[in-house]
Amino acid sequence: MKSIKFLHISDLHRGGSWRVEPIGDHKDSAVSGLFAETIVSPMESDFIESIKQWQYNHGNIDAIVCTGDLGDKGNSSRIDEGVSFVHKIQEALGINTANVLICPGNHDADRGQSPELMFSGYCNALSKFSFTDHRTDDKPFFINGIPFVVVNTSLGAGEKSVFIRKYIELVNGLSDSDKRSFEEELNNAGVQYLDDSLDIPVVTNLQRQRIKKAISDTTSSFVVLVMHHNLLPCNMVEIRPYSSVIDAGKTLDDLMETQKDVLIVHGHVHFSSSSIIRRPDRMHCISSVGTGLFNGRTGSSINIVEVFCSDDGQHFITVVYEYIEQINGLQFNKSTSICDKIEKDSLDGVLSYFIDNPGIGAGFDEIRTAVGCSEKELLSTLLLNGSLFNISRNKSSNPSQWIIHRN
Repeated sequence: MKSIKFLHISDLHRGGSWRVEPIGDHKDSAVSGLFAETIVSPMESDFIESIKQWQYNHGNIDAIVCTGDLGDKGNSSRIDEGVSFVHKIQEALGINTANVLICPGNHDADRGQSPELMFSGYCNALSKFSFTDHRTDDKPFFINGIPFVVVNTSLGAGEKSVFIRKYIELVNGLSDSDKRSFEEELNNAGVQYLDDSLDIPVVTNLQRQRIKKAISDTTSSFVVLVMHHNLLPCNMVEIRPYSSVIDAGKTLDDLMETQKDVLIVHGHVHFSSSSIIRRPDRMHCISSVGTGLFNGRTGSSINIVEVFCSDDGQHFITVVYEYIEQINGLQFNKSTSICDKIEKDSLDGVLSYFIDNPGIGAGFDEIRTAVGCSEKELLSTLLLNGSLFNISRNKSSNPSQWIIHRN
């Protein structure tokens, strides 16, 4: 069986200024340094200790996925701070450097640079800590046999005044005459771009081709897509425009055509979210999970994502555990299962087993044999019904090592 457990963090925003008002955009940079020194640094230390304890109790975390906005304004030193924090987590958990996947966010783009150099500070920061930049890989990167594809959705970062040019060139690739026609149509419709700092999330034609080929070529039925912005609308009101990728439907169509289960891991929206769409035949689905910002304030959140696939690459369950930073440390908030395949008969059989054997802990394989269900079915049953069963994992991701008790 193939499985992976990865830590998902996002939106560190190192160097961001402190908001004086609870609502509104007024910020006070004068206290930002004090905030970083008195709040962020201790929070980092507390978090690392909490996540080490979690790993001790629940088994090794195999990878770290950070979905962008490491710094706040494309400043190289601030991005360095964000990548440095990821590096501290990686070292504390004993995770291989190769198993750290990072994608840039719109705040990691240096808007003062040309499009070719906008992410040079980001690239330098990754190189400084020996992290690999996977944004242009033609093939998935595999961790524990699970394929990952990293995408930069922040190529449209910059001023609104150049949005039309960037959008048409990057996404549609239209001719010069088509560009002028498109601009005239927008102007005639009264569309205006007044704010100089709007970022346009995009997936370009070239990126779409790369993503589709990378996913289609893998034999696994399950792929993790790592990006800063989401392809699916969030399950809350989006008060800011362009929270998800513009023209995302094109990319979603490509993903559907691969006939794979695709998990989109993203950040950007600063709150935890999850959504799912299925093909009409319900055999494959595209799901997304986002985590909140992690910038030192109480309420910052992270996800731990656990995926299980059979040896032939057939995916059958993903479980997302959300944890929130509180004054007294990292606290579990909720778990969400997505892309699950489970039969009710399996649950009935497992419950009957424990009714016949009350108060006795049993091994995973023992229960599977007694109930007569497959490894997939039993695993899905146990993970999707956490309130009914207590799983002693013995620090192992191999279910054969688990002991199960009925709560």
